[in-house]
Amino acid sequence: MFKRIDTLKVKGIAISLLLFHHLFYSTARIEANGVVFHIFSQDTVEGLATASRICVWIFAFLSAYGLTCKYIKEDIKRPTIFIAKSWISLMKSYWFIYIIVFILSFIFFNNPLEIYQHKASYLVLDALGLTDFFGSPMLSNVWWYMCFAQILLIILPLIIAVCSKFGWASYLLMIIIIQYLGSGISSNFGGEYINYLLVIVLGVLCAQNSFFDKVKSKPKHLIGKIIEICILVGVIFICLILRLKLEEVDVWKVRSILSSLAVLCICWMSYKYLTNKIVEKVLSFLGKHSGNIFMTHALIYTFYPNVVYYTKNVILSWLTLLSISLCLSIVLEKLKELTKYNCLIKNIENMIFPE
Repeated sequence: MFKRIDTLKVKGIAISLLLFHHLFYSTARIEANGVVFHIFSQDTVEGLATASRICVWIFAFLSAYGLTCKYIKEDIKRPTIFIAKSWISLMKSYWFIYIIVFILSFIFFNNPLEIYQHKASYLVLDALGLTDFFGSPMLSNVWWYMCFAQILLIILPLIIAVCSKFGWASYLLMIIIIQYLGSGISSNFGGEYINYLLVIVLGVLCAQNSFFDKVKSKPKHLIGKIIEICILVGVIFICLILRLKLEEVDVWKVRSILSSLAVLCICWMSYKYLTNKIVEKVLSFLGKHSGNIFMTHALIYTFYPNVVYYTKNVILSWLTLLSISLCLSIVLEKLKELTKYNCLIKNIENMIFPE
């Protein structure tokens, strides 16, 4: 089973992909910032950046997997309490950053109330991470994921129940079901939420069936391991390439299947073969700060593109954003310590849910 460090490693990979995606998927942004291409062409980099959006499916998989493990471990009898506690755990980091961004916007940038068109309801929806559902304005477009994450929390007990009843057949069942569900909730920034349903189901199934424990021990011989690595890497690349090819003609939701398989192989690879101590430390450190980086990085490249793209180099621009975002995350964590923010949230949680 994934340990904490295994989850953090994959989060480290995912957040690195997210930053690369946002910096280089847009031709307009690349040209506006004068990025120069040396080793790879602009088309190749844009293709890699578009493929890097698989990070969203990775985060969805990890959320479903982790919450299911917790659900099983605690033998949950009252899903509503589980959802409420998990919701507080999800939102506490968001609220802290929301408050900081709101205050800094007042000081250094435009009045954030103008973004909300001076409507209190829009402010409340953004503070609750629900703007993407209602289509109202938000301070940062990447915060759409907070809405998706909350919906995931709500539907997860139902998915866990279905997967418990039908086992691995649930995945095939869900492939059939999504053909008839239509678009559902559609986001300007995250696409159709229904596209993430298969990877959520796969995350639940992997947790329920101890999938990673079963793949850990086999194969034992070096040749077998080399073959396994080649197969995993091959499946990842084939899935990502086909995802790009089917972007405009995905009638049967095949991209959802490809995305879920690619994510499974990425997690599999990380779990079994990214075991070098230095690699583990670097990726897990990034993973530890992935939540803060996720919620703040877009503000950095939006308001300070001249800093992020200063070198005009693809790799250096990506490393610049990653470094600045990481430093900002460290500062935010120190602020939480100084303000006793986590203690405050914990006390509130204990008041609401006394043992």
